[in-house]
Amino acid sequence: MIIINNFPEKLFYIFWGILMAGKGLGYTAADAAYQYMCWVAIVFAFLKLINTDYTRNEIWICIFLNVLGILIWLFSGSTTALLTTVAITSMKNINYTIVLKIGFWIRGPMFFIRTAMALMGIIDIQKQYFFESSGNIRVRYGLGYGQPNAAHFCLFVAIVLCVLVYNYRMKLWHYVALLFYNYFIFYYTNSRTGFLMTTIFLILCWLISTNGILSRILWKGIRAMSDKAFIITTVVSFTASVLFWKIDFLRSFGTFSSRFRTAIDVINNNNLNLFGTRGISTDLGMINFLYGDGCIFLLLFLAGYYFLLKRYSTRDNVLFMIACCCYAVYCLSEAYADSVLMNMTLLAFGYLLYPPDPIQERKDSGFINCRD
Repeated sequence: MIIINNFPEKLFYIFWGILMAGKGLGYTAADAAYQYMCWVAIVFAFLKLINTDYTRNEIWICIFLNVLGILIWLFSGSTTALLTTVAITSMKNINYTIVLKIGFWIRGPMFFIRTAMALMGIIDIQKQYFFESSGNIRVRYGLGYGQPNAAHFCLFVAIVLCVLVYNYRMKLWHYVALLFYNYFIFYYTNSRTGFLMTTIFLILCWLISTNGILSRILWKGIRAMSDKAFIITTVVSFTASVLFWKIDFLRSFGTFSSRFRTAIDVINNNNLNLFGTRGISTDLGMINFLYGDGCIFLLLFLAGYYFLLKRYSTRDNVLFMIACCCYAVYCLSEAYADSVLMNMTLLAFGYLLYPPDPIQERKDSGFINCRD
């Protein structure tokens, strides 16, 4: 059992709990209630920052990152980067396991309850019609999260958190149950990418837990690719968008092709800048990241994942590494990579900003120690 007995830590967990509750309720940045919750949460994070001891170098890093978050907010109008920088810089002396557990025990039950309420007609099920390139009409449901793809991404987040913190208790039937629940939600959201990535994540996590020959082969592949996963998807996103009209294969993806078209519009109508641009709208995630948050934040993001996973690519962190790879692929089609509220692997950047002492690092080779 993990006991929280440190005042600055409690301030951080309050900050985190408020943000998790806002997302669990299905709020978006456009909702006034969510905006108030964010600013209240930032107050608790600020109190945590000023009640924590930092070295001179750490102080300058915190100032730089949070000023960068503020500048991106002023230039782009989005608080996503600011919330991410505030959360990461507040991670000193914070137990990553507790952060993930708080996320799971708020987001998981709230997702289940909210979608159940939508299906029972207690809240709006948010029925939507989508016209496919083939001419067919698909009926999809937002299930209380506004947009079907957003609903399935929230399920993906909850399942990632569940596996990361409770994998040591999970048996085959747990993974099977989650796969069935994933299909059940897919029946309503019709989010093919969400269904596929959630399925792949669960299968990979189960396979790696079997400790057989396939598990060892899989581990070698994950160790070789995880640190470069976001770099690869960023290059693929930009290259595919630029070459979209020149390569017939890219135009054969049906409705997914619309993401390339909106990305091309963003590239053609906006200049790259340091701190992002207002009004960027494309679901091609890394293009949205590049133009919405600016070059500096994206480069720090890519460098952060590269050095984090290069330094901590141990077998104890393999599930975390799988999660990072799945996020990288999923965020090809969804603009959530930069959001610490949807991509909680970002919080592990705290291990780069505030590395543990060498003795503690040798003792705890994994980020997540859920048996405490």
